[in-house]
Amino acid sequence: MEIRHLRAFIAVADALSMRRAAERLHVAQSALSRTIRDLEHELGLALFARSSKGVRLTRGGQRFMEGARRTLAEATAAIARARDIRESSDGPLVVGVVNPELRPAWIVAALRQYRAAAPKVAVHLEPMASIAMAEATVTCAIDIGIGYAMVSSRPGVTIDTITEDLLAGVIVGRKHRLARRRSLSIFELERYPFLWHERAALPAVYDRILAAFQQIGFSPRLVPALGQVDTNAASAFALVSSGYGWTLLPTMARSSLPPTVRYIPLSDIAIPLETELIGRSDDRSTRTRAFRRIVAGLVRAT
Repeated sequence: MEIRHLRAFIAVADALSMRRAAERLHVAQSALSRTIRDLEHELGLALFARSSKGVRLTRGGQRFMEGARRTLAEATAAIARARDIRESSDGPLVVGVVNPELRPAWIVAALRQYRAAAPKVAVHLEPMASIAMAEATVTCAIDIGIGYAMVSSRPGVTIDTITEDLLAGVIVGRKHRLARRRSLSIFELERYPFLWHERAALPAVYDRILAAFQQIGFSPRLVPALGQVDTNAASAFALVSSGYGWTLLPTMARSSLPPTVRYIPLSDIAIPLETELIGRSDDRSTRTRAFRRIVAGLVRAT
Protein backbone atom coordinates (compact mmCIF):
# COMPACT_ATOMS: atom_id res chain seq x y z
CA MET A 1 0.00 0.00 0.00
CA GLU A 2 1.31 3.44 -0.97
CA ILE A 3 0.44 7.02 -0.02
CA ARG A 4 -1.25 7.47 -3.40
CA HIS A 5 -3.72 4.69 -2.49
CA LEU A 6 -4.72 6.48 0.71
CA ARG A 7 -4.97 9.84 -1.05
CA ALA A 8 -7.18 8.34 -3.76
CA PHE A 9 -9.40 6.52 -1.24
CA ILE A 10 -9.95 9.65 0.88
CA ALA A 11 -10.67 11.82 -2.17
CA VAL A 12 -13.38 9.42 -3.38
CA ALA A 13 -14.84 9.10 0.12
CA ASP A 14 -15.04 12.89 0.48
CA ALA A 15 -16.51 13.52 -2.99
CA LEU A 16 -18.84 10.48 -3.07
CA SER A 17 -18.06 10.43 -6.78
CA MET A 18 -15.23 8.96 -8.83
CA ARG A 19 -15.57 11.76 -11.37
CA ARG A 20 -15.42 14.62 -8.85
CA ALA A 21 -12.56 12.94 -6.98
CA ALA A 22 -10.60 12.52 -10.22
CA GLU A 23 -11.10 16.20 -11.04
CA ARG A 24 -9.96 17.18 -7.55
CA LEU A 25 -6.81 15.03 -7.87
CA HIS A 26 -6.20 16.08 -11.50
CA VAL A 27 -6.06 12.48 -12.73
CA ALA A 28 -8.06 10.48 -15.25
CA GLN A 29 -11.16 8.82 -13.81
CA SER A 30 -10.08 5.45 -15.22
CA ALA A 31 -6.70 5.72 -13.46
CA LEU A 32 -8.38 6.61 -10.17
CA SER A 33 -10.77 3.66 -10.51
CA ARG A 34 -7.83 1.31 -11.06
CA THR A 35 -6.08 2.68 -7.98
CA ILE A 36 -9.18 2.05 -5.86
CA ARG A 37 -9.60 -1.47 -7.28
CA ASP A 38 -5.94 -2.23 -6.55
CA LEU A 39 -6.41 -1.05 -2.96
CA GLU A 40 -9.57 -3.13 -2.53
CA HIS A 41 -7.76 -6.16 -3.96
CA GLU A 42 -4.87 -5.71 -1.55
CA LEU A 43 -7.22 -5.36 1.43
CA GLY A 44 -9.49 -8.16 0.28
CA LEU A 45 -12.71 -6.18 0.75
CA ALA A 46 -14.92 -3.70 -1.07
CA LEU A 47 -14.43 -0.17 0.21
CA PHE A 48 -17.19 1.43 -1.87
CA ALA A 49 -20.65 0.46 -3.06
CA ARG A 50 -21.08 1.72 -6.63
CA SER A 51 -24.33 2.88 -8.23
CA SER A 52 -25.44 5.13 -11.06
CA LYS A 53 -25.77 7.98 -8.53
CA GLY A 54 -22.20 7.73 -7.30
CA VAL A 55 -20.43 5.78 -4.57
CA ARG A 56 -20.78 5.35 -0.83
CA LEU A 57 -18.55 3.80 1.79
CA THR A 58 -19.26 0.21 2.77
CA ARG A 59 -19.03 -0.80 6.41
CA GLY A 60 -15.52 -2.02 5.71
CA GLY A 61 -14.71 1.29 4.01
CA GLN A 62 -15.90 3.22 7.05
CA ARG A 63 -13.65 1.17 9.32
CA PHE A 64 -10.71 1.65 6.96
CA MET A 65 -11.35 5.41 6.89
CA GLU A 66 -10.81 5.60 10.66
CA GLY A 67 -7.09 5.00 10.24
CA ALA A 68 -6.55 6.02 6.62
CA ARG A 69 -6.95 9.74 7.14
CA ARG A 70 -4.76 9.74 10.24
CA THR A 71 -2.06 7.69 8.48
CA LEU A 72 -2.07 10.00 5.47
CA ALA A 73 -1.85 13.09 7.69
CA GLU A 74 1.09 11.66 9.61
CA ALA A 75 2.89 10.61 6.43
CA THR A 76 2.30 13.98 4.79
CA ALA A 77 3.51 15.82 7.88
CA ALA A 78 6.66 13.68 8.05
CA ILE A 79 7.43 14.39 4.39
CA ALA A 80 6.81 18.10 4.90
CA ARG A 81 9.15 18.24 7.89
CA ALA A 82 11.88 16.44 6.01
CA ARG A 83 11.59 18.74 2.98
CA ASP A 84 11.50 21.97 4.94
CA ILE A 85 14.13 21.35 7.62
CA ARG A 86 16.74 23.04 5.43
CA GLU A 87 14.69 26.22 5.22
CA SER A 88 13.75 26.59 8.87
CA SER A 89 16.02 26.05 11.84
CA ASP A 90 12.99 25.38 14.03
CA GLY A 91 11.21 23.12 11.53
CA PRO A 92 7.87 23.76 9.78
CA LEU A 93 4.61 24.47 11.56
CA VAL A 94 1.99 21.81 10.80
CA VAL A 95 -1.58 22.93 11.54
CA GLY A 96 -4.50 20.50 11.49
CA VAL A 97 -7.74 22.21 10.46
CA VAL A 98 -11.29 20.93 10.22
CA ASN A 99 -13.38 22.61 7.49
CA PRO A 100 -10.82 25.26 6.49
CA GLU A 101 -13.10 26.29 3.62
CA LEU A 102 -15.76 27.43 6.12
CA ARG A 103 -13.53 30.08 7.70
CA PRO A 104 -11.31 31.41 4.90
CA ALA A 105 -11.03 35.01 6.15
CA TRP A 106 -9.97 33.90 9.63
CA ILE A 107 -7.45 31.36 8.32
CA VAL A 108 -5.99 33.85 5.84
CA ALA A 109 -5.62 36.52 8.54
CA ALA A 110 -3.83 34.08 10.88
CA LEU A 111 -1.48 32.84 8.17
CA ARG A 112 -0.72 36.33 6.85
CA GLN A 113 0.25 37.55 10.32
CA TYR A 114 2.25 34.40 11.00
CA ARG A 115 4.17 34.77 7.73
CA ALA A 116 5.10 38.32 8.74
CA ALA A 117 6.13 37.24 12.25
CA ALA A 118 8.03 34.08 11.22
CA PRO A 119 8.97 34.41 7.52
CA LYS A 120 11.47 31.53 7.61
CA VAL A 121 9.03 29.00 9.03
CA ALA A 122 7.16 26.95 6.43
CA VAL A 123 3.48 26.31 7.24
CA HIS A 124 1.50 23.23 6.25
CA LEU A 125 -2.28 22.93 6.63
CA GLU A 126 -3.54 19.39 7.14
CA PRO A 127 -7.33 18.98 6.74
CA MET A 128 -8.50 16.45 9.33
CA ALA A 129 -11.46 15.59 11.51
CA SER A 130 -11.65 17.01 15.03
CA ILE A 131 -11.76 13.52 16.52
CA ALA A 132 -8.33 12.73 15.02
CA MET A 133 -6.57 15.82 16.31
CA ALA A 134 -5.75 14.69 19.85
CA GLU A 135 -3.86 11.63 18.63
CA ALA A 136 -2.23 13.60 15.81
CA THR A 137 -1.05 16.14 18.38
CA VAL A 138 0.34 13.53 20.77
CA THR A 139 2.18 11.69 17.99
CA CYS A 140 3.55 15.03 16.67
CA ALA A 141 1.84 14.58 13.31
CA ILE A 142 0.61 18.14 13.82
CA ASP A 143 1.83 20.98 16.03
CA ILE A 144 -1.53 22.72 16.45
CA GLY A 145 -5.10 21.67 15.69
CA ILE A 146 -8.13 23.88 15.02
CA GLY A 147 -11.38 21.97 15.43
CA TYR A 148 -14.90 21.91 16.83
CA ALA A 149 -15.92 20.96 20.37
CA MET A 150 -12.96 18.67 20.96
CA VAL A 151 -12.80 16.33 23.95
CA SER A 152 -9.65 14.48 24.98
CA SER A 153 -8.56 12.48 28.00
CA ARG A 154 -5.05 12.12 26.58
CA PRO A 155 -2.36 13.39 28.99
CA GLY A 156 -0.16 16.19 27.71
CA VAL A 157 -2.90 17.75 25.55
CA THR A 158 -4.27 21.27 26.01
CA ILE A 159 -7.57 22.48 24.52
CA ASP A 160 -8.52 26.17 24.50
CA THR A 161 -11.68 27.78 23.12
CA ILE A 162 -10.82 30.43 20.54
CA THR A 163 -14.19 31.36 19.04
CA GLU A 164 -17.81 30.76 19.98
CA ASP A 165 -20.39 30.31 17.27
CA LEU A 166 -23.94 29.02 16.83
CA LEU A 167 -25.64 26.39 14.73
CA ALA A 168 -28.59 28.71 14.18
CA GLY A 169 -29.38 28.16 10.53
CA VAL A 170 -29.62 25.51 7.83
CA ILE A 171 -28.60 25.14 4.21
CA VAL A 172 -30.89 23.75 1.53
CA GLY A 173 -30.53 23.40 -2.21
CA ARG A 174 -31.48 26.40 -4.36
CA LYS A 175 -34.41 24.43 -5.82
CA HIS A 176 -35.73 23.25 -2.45
CA ARG A 177 -39.34 24.25 -1.84
CA LEU A 178 -38.25 26.15 1.30
CA ALA A 179 -35.28 27.90 -0.33
CA ARG A 180 -37.03 31.27 -0.72
CA ARG A 181 -37.95 31.56 2.95
CA ARG A 182 -36.24 34.30 4.99
CA SER A 183 -36.42 32.22 8.17
CA LEU A 184 -37.71 28.84 9.26
CA SER A 185 -38.98 26.99 12.28
CA ILE A 186 -36.98 23.80 12.75
CA PHE A 187 -40.30 21.91 12.76
CA GLU A 188 -40.89 22.84 9.12
CA LEU A 189 -37.89 20.63 8.27
CA GLU A 190 -39.19 17.55 10.07
CA ARG A 191 -40.37 15.86 6.85
CA TYR A 192 -37.00 16.32 5.09
CA PRO A 193 -33.81 14.27 5.69
CA PHE A 194 -31.33 15.83 8.10
CA LEU A 195 -27.84 15.12 6.74
CA TRP A 196 -25.17 14.82 9.42
CA HIS A 197 -22.13 12.84 10.52
CA GLU A 198 -22.21 9.53 12.32
CA ARG A 199 -21.76 10.00 16.05
CA ALA A 200 -18.20 8.61 15.94
CA ALA A 201 -17.03 11.58 13.85
CA LEU A 202 -18.12 14.38 16.22
CA PRO A 203 -19.53 12.78 19.37
CA ALA A 204 -19.74 15.95 21.48
CA VAL A 205 -21.44 17.95 18.74
CA TYR A 206 -23.71 15.02 17.78
CA ASP A 207 -24.95 14.62 21.36
CA ARG A 208 -25.39 18.37 21.78
CA ILE A 209 -27.49 18.68 18.64
CA LEU A 210 -29.77 15.74 19.44
CA ALA A 211 -30.19 16.97 23.04
CA ALA A 212 -31.23 20.41 21.77
CA PHE A 213 -33.69 18.82 19.33
CA GLN A 214 -35.13 16.60 22.05
CA GLN A 215 -35.54 19.54 24.41
CA ILE A 216 -37.93 21.30 22.05
CA GLY A 217 -39.61 18.10 20.85
CA PHE A 218 -38.15 18.01 17.36
CA SER A 219 -37.61 14.57 15.80
CA PRO A 220 -35.29 14.80 12.78
CA ARG A 221 -35.12 12.29 9.94
CA LEU A 222 -31.42 11.78 10.64
CA VAL A 223 -29.38 10.40 7.75
CA PRO A 224 -25.65 9.90 8.56
CA ALA A 225 -24.70 10.73 4.98
CA LEU A 226 -21.64 12.93 5.53
CA GLY A 227 -19.23 10.10 6.24
CA GLN A 228 -17.57 9.11 9.48
CA VAL A 229 -14.63 11.49 9.42
CA ASP A 230 -15.31 14.17 6.80
CA THR A 231 -12.73 16.93 6.96
CA ASN A 232 -14.34 19.37 4.56
CA ALA A 233 -17.79 20.57 3.66
CA ALA A 234 -17.70 19.46 0.03
CA SER A 235 -19.81 16.36 0.68
CA ALA A 236 -22.47 18.34 2.54
CA PHE A 237 -22.63 21.01 -0.16
CA ALA A 238 -22.91 18.40 -2.93
CA LEU A 239 -25.67 16.42 -1.22
CA VAL A 240 -27.67 19.47 -0.17
CA SER A 241 -27.31 21.05 -3.63
CA SER A 242 -28.62 17.84 -5.20
CA GLY A 243 -31.74 17.87 -3.04
CA TYR A 244 -30.91 14.98 -0.70
CA GLY A 245 -31.78 16.96 2.43
CA TRP A 246 -30.68 19.80 4.69
CA THR A 247 -27.96 20.31 7.26
CA LEU A 248 -27.00 22.74 9.99
CA LEU A 249 -24.33 25.38 9.39
CA PRO A 250 -22.33 27.64 11.76
CA THR A 251 -23.24 31.31 11.38
CA MET A 252 -19.61 32.26 10.72
CA ALA A 253 -19.63 30.12 7.57
CA ARG A 254 -22.40 32.00 5.75
CA SER A 255 -19.98 33.98 3.59
CA SER A 256 -18.26 30.80 2.37
CA LEU A 257 -21.25 29.06 0.79
CA PRO A 258 -21.28 27.98 -2.87
CA PRO A 259 -24.01 29.47 -5.08
CA THR A 260 -25.79 26.09 -5.26
CA VAL A 261 -27.10 26.27 -1.67
CA ARG A 262 -28.99 28.81 0.40
CA TYR A 263 -28.61 29.61 4.10
CA ILE A 264 -31.84 30.13 6.07
CA PRO A 265 -31.81 31.29 9.72
CA LEU A 266 -33.81 29.27 12.25
CA SER A 267 -36.31 31.12 14.42
CA ASP A 268 -36.58 28.69 17.32
CA ILE A 269 -33.21 27.03 17.99
CA ALA A 270 -29.54 28.02 18.28
CA ILE A 271 -26.98 25.41 19.31
CA PRO A 272 -23.59 26.55 20.68
CA LEU A 273 -20.54 25.49 18.67
CA GLU A 274 -17.10 26.50 19.88
CA THR A 275 -13.93 26.40 17.82
CA GLU A 276 -10.95 25.17 19.82
CA LEU A 277 -7.18 25.11 19.60
CA ILE A 278 -5.46 21.87 20.56
CA GLY A 279 -1.77 21.41 21.22
CA ARG A 280 0.85 19.67 23.35
CA SER A 281 1.31 21.08 26.83
CA ASP A 282 5.08 20.50 26.65
CA ASP A 283 5.53 22.24 23.27
CA ARG A 284 7.79 25.23 23.90
CA SER A 285 8.89 25.76 20.30
CA THR A 286 9.11 29.32 19.01
CA ARG A 287 7.04 28.54 15.93
CA THR A 288 4.12 27.21 17.98
CA ARG A 289 4.17 30.00 20.56
CA ALA A 290 4.11 32.60 17.78
CA PHE A 291 1.05 31.01 16.18
CA ARG A 292 -0.77 30.85 19.52
CA ARG A 293 -0.08 34.56 20.13
CA ILE A 294 -1.47 35.48 16.72
CA VAL A 295 -4.61 33.39 17.27
CA ALA A 296 -5.14 34.99 20.67
CA GLY A 297 -4.79 38.44 19.09
CA LEU A 298 -7.36 37.66 16.41
CA VAL A 299 -9.80 36.43 19.06
CA ARG A 300 -9.40 39.63 21.08
CA ALA A 301 -9.97 41.71 17.96
CA THR A 302 -13.32 40.07 17.14
